[in-house]
Amino acid sequence: MRSLKRCSPRPRSARSGRYPDMAISAKDISAAIARIQAGIEPVERRLNAADSRLGDGDTGTMLARLIGVMSSQSPDPSASVGAYLSQLAKAAARSTGSSFGTLIIAALMATGRETKERDSIAVDDVADLLGVARREMTARSGTGEGSKTVIDSLARLEAETRGAGSRADLAQRALAAVDAALDDFRDLPCRVGRARIHEASSIGHDDPGMLAVALLVRAAAGPKAAADTDIE
Repeated sequence: MRSLKRCSPRPRSARSGRYPDMAISAKDISAAIARIQAGIEPVERRLNAADSRLGDGDTGTMLARLIGVMSSQSPDPSASVGAYLSQLAKAAARSTGSSFGTLIIAALMATGRETKERDSIAVDDVADLLGVARREMTARSGTGEGSKTVIDSLARLEAETRGAGSRADLAQRALAAVDAALDDFRDLPCRVGRARIHEASSIGHDDPGMLAVALLVRAAAGPKAAADTDIE
């Protein structure tokens, strides 16, 4: 992985200055979480339905609770991106002890450490941060790529968002990536977690973790993107 730019924090004016579409601030992340929260009800229903085929049927409920807690966390105007991500992780940790939730929290903490001195993230650094999240989840779960899990979605996001030239370009690449990841793995069996017990039944269905990534990315992109999908 190429090194993230370790320059001194950009002045706050850079977030709304000449190139506002080239960087992502804590305020932008907070706004994306607010969009997810606004559309969380259908996400919760779809994830619970998907999880009921392979697990306890509560992934959507867990994620809705986690997003609800995160949406209540406003970034301090002077806080770095990393400080806000760490703030989100600590708040989320109070809402869930599930294995999936724990992986999300670990990824937030890892990316928070990576950006602790940054008041904004360059668009072309997002792929590297996705790599940080993917490796942290891999280390925590002991699961690598190819097992039909959230890690496969993150790997596809990391690959497809590399080279994004603007926030709009990043969003389009991310939307395409999460759908492609689902398509690539839908007809394969789940090989880890509770779903492996129902390995044959998982063929032809989306992994709930991978589906969660896709639905969250679409919700973050806004109502039109959330509605414009034919994913399971």
